[in-house]
Amino acid sequence: MFDISFFRGASPKTEPHLLERGEAQRAVNCRLQSGALGPFRGATQVQAISLPSVKTIHRFGETSFWLEFAGDVDVAEGPLPSDTETTTYFTGDGEPAMTYAGIATSGVAPYPANRYRLGIPRPASNVTATVVGTADPDDDNADSRAYTFTYVSARGEEGPPAPSSVLVDVFNGQSVDLSDIPVAPTGNYNITAKRIYRTSSASGDTEFFFVAEIPVAQTTYSDVIASDALGEVLPSYDWTPPPDDMQGLIACDNGVMAGFSGKEVYLCEPYLPHAWPYNLTMDRPVVGLVAIRGGIVVATKGQPVIVSFTNPAAASQDAIENPRACVSKRSMVDMGDFAVYATADGLVAVDGAGNAPVITSRVLDRYQWERFNPSTIHAYRLDGWYVGFYQGQDGNGGFAITARGDAYVELDFYAEAGFTDPNDGGLYLVIDGNIVKWDDDVANLLTFVWQSGVVIASQPVNAAAARVDAESYPVTGDASLVLKVYADGTLVHTQQVTSSDPFPLPSDYLARRYSVELSGTRKVRRVTLSESMDLLT
Repeated sequence: MFDISFFRGASPKTEPHLLERGEAQRAVNCRLQSGALGPFRGATQVQAISLPSVKTIHRFGETSFWLEFAGDVDVAEGPLPSDTETTTYFTGDGEPAMTYAGIATSGVAPYPANRYRLGIPRPASNVTATVVGTADPDDDNADSRAYTFTYVSARGEEGPPAPSSVLVDVFNGQSVDLSDIPVAPTGNYNITAKRIYRTSSASGDTEFFFVAEIPVAQTTYSDVIASDALGEVLPSYDWTPPPDDMQGLIACDNGVMAGFSGKEVYLCEPYLPHAWPYNLTMDRPVVGLVAIRGGIVVATKGQPVIVSFTNPAAASQDAIENPRACVSKRSMVDMGDFAVYATADGLVAVDGAGNAPVITSRVLDRYQWERFNPSTIHAYRLDGWYVGFYQGQDGNGGFAITARGDAYVELDFYAEAGFTDPNDGGLYLVIDGNIVKWDDDVANLLTFVWQSGVVIASQPVNAAAARVDAESYPVTGDASLVLKVYADGTLVHTQQVTSSDPFPLPSDYLARRYSVELSGTRKVRRVTLSESMDLLT
């Protein structure tokens, strides 16, 4: 009369008697990906946080150091394949910034201990160029030159050029003295050098060519370089720092990083995270970004947009017609080939083909979803699960839903922040002031609760016996596997299951509507109710 051998998640929006076989009225802390019913594993302590409270944590490379931020900060490791210092970039904590091993973890927590502003600014003024020396009287072909310079960081990051100097004519026997070369600009940029460039009509080219690199404090230079000895062309004409209010930083394919400010999405030069020459304008303010194969999902306060590119200079954008406005930046999660984020209607999964289904629509109605206060949701990825936490109308809580929305469970705890580590695939959460690795401790399993749908008999019957097939069984008196039987909505029996043997149920009632509740920490493969003990032996 009642037999379940494949366990599925909950569907609170569905009437209990209309649930499909194996679906639950309620599922708490249930890990269901194998088809069996089992618990998530417990949390392994990592370390206490250093700040009074945090909204963002990020493991610094593969070290034991953790970056902590009190606010919503986006952190991404740099794209340089030759980087040996775990150069890490972040936005949302003041101006866009970067840090690396030599400065990030110096001293004591909280980390990062030190940072530099991201990007190299354009010099505010030009240099003064003065021709010196005696011209060769037989030379009537002047080399017309203009000069500029750039700032350069200790790590070789080069900024855009200064305004060009006035044009000067130089003849054989003459050189050019440069003066009033500005020193480093204000700001924590780590600028240590300046690179001087010049044009040369003698070379038949109007581009700027490298002349020399000088210390940043040096304000004069004497140029005696012959035109045929000039270096490479100035590479950074249009390289600019990111806007001071840029946020939402992410790492994309092909060495590109992206961020946003207002309606603008910004893209950096490939493999040059300090240079941000590209931007696209959206129709509505941007809320968050997630990188997908070949581009970016841009969640806005209106419809989502797919930005596609192989080279950011040729990026294009396509709006998705569904009006799926994102209501929580912290809810955006990279789920592989698509992004999932919270809207007023539920969780939406947006892929590169422009599909944007509401993945929670099968299990939660709009009113149930609204009780989560979706604008408070922050979420993370664990295997194929989207793991979210909220400050809801009924208190703080959490939930997990598979990427396609085919399994939904509640979580009986709340986390303040989290981080999915790409190195070990683990989900690290901040719970009660501690960073823990969740779903990790096999010796400390969470207690699951799973309540089945209601099976309706054609006429009143007595369920005489039950059997639970589990992976292992506790000893007598241990409540790590408990079955409750409900008849017509009334609890008629509670059994601590200690073996695979069938056991009798009360025989003093008849009922048409039956459901069961399983709880504990032991994995369950099957549960059966029968009108006869003989049928279970």
